[in-house]
Amino acid sequence: MQIELIVAFVLLLCAVSSFALEKIKVEVTAIGLLGLILLGCLLGMEKWPSTRELSLLLTSEAPLAIMGMFILSGALSKQGIIERLTVHLDRLTHLGFNPFLLLLLLAVAFCSAFINNTPVVVILLPVAIGLSRTLGVPSSKLLIPISYASIFGGCCTLIGTSTNILASGLMASSSFYPEMEPMEMFELTQIGLPLMAIGIIFLVVFGRKLLPEREALSKILADIERKEFVTEALVTENSPLIGKTIKNISISSSVGVRLLDVVRNGKSLSTSLTETKLLSNDRLILSCKPQGLIDVRQMEGFEFFDKADHGVEQISSSQAIMVEAMIKPTSGLLSQTLEEADFRGRFNLTVVHCIEGAKILSKDLTS
Repeated sequence: MQIELIVAFVLLLCAVSSFALEKIKVEVTAIGLLGLILLGCLLGMEKWPSTRELSLLLTSEAPLAIMGMFILSGALSKQGIIERLTVHLDRLTHLGFNPFLLLLLLAVAFCSAFINNTPVVVILLPVAIGLSRTLGVPSSKLLIPISYASIFGGCCTLIGTSTNILASGLMASSSFYPEMEPMEMFELTQIGLPLMAIGIIFLVVFGRKLLPEREALSKILADIERKEFVTEALVTENSPLIGKTIKNISISSSVGVRLLDVVRNGKSLSTSLTETKLLSNDRLILSCKPQGLIDVRQMEGFEFFDKADHGVEQISSSQAIMVEAMIKPTSGLLSQTLEEADFRGRFNLTVVHCIEGAKILSKDLTS
């Protein structure tokens, strides 16, 4: 056996083992593997790719297109566009399981045809778990079809999956078929669309009977996703948020994040928060769902803090108490918004949730 072939098999085995054992981060393994390949290029092994050949591979249009698709998918995920679209699915649950499943799978397949299917499925996981309770079915009856629908949709267009783009790039650069042209955007549609239709119809007709009933883990995930956590953040001295109003910063439109209060010089601001201009060392009191807490930590301009880092004490449970109250039929607050009633200024209280009947209202409580 040639030494180059042995080295290639050893590197492949080590990479697969590292991915499977998960003892090392995936990106560390990938970068380490690339470094070893570059080392082999520098050693000048006879039948090993040269540095020039490797650089040509990295500048191919296929990897660049795949990178662009991942960036686009990440941007759509961070902006919450897909998640906002799925909010409307709750209105369709009254149609029944089969009609609702059909519309859900069509929406998933359509999204997966134009963006990477991984963020689509990840975003829909908590949504599907919550909707399964509304429909009265185990969440596995929705989660597994969503996974298949994303695969079906990805097979309908060139940019549906990264493998399609890679295959198109190999077709254009193939030395065996030099006259072969790369795939067009909708060249796969004539094959993928019928397969998608057959697959979705099969899932809708037979899915409820054939799919397993698994619920225990999904219940835990659903309970966690519904929880909200109150935390604090500090506007840093060189923050780009200084001088901007709340409504003009990204946190105001973030999914799963709500601004409860702004504390300045130890005092709560009782004015309309949306018009408040941020200053250095302002403390933001936030209510975040688990995913929202992860997203907000990646935003620039403020930091989550502790006493050791900034010399500022966080609000303790003895200073902040959560209570539940009910508006009486004869209350003077009836028919008024929180802003109109100057609720924060009059009572020095922050409203976390308003419950109308059995429905929790958590969006723009001031209005």
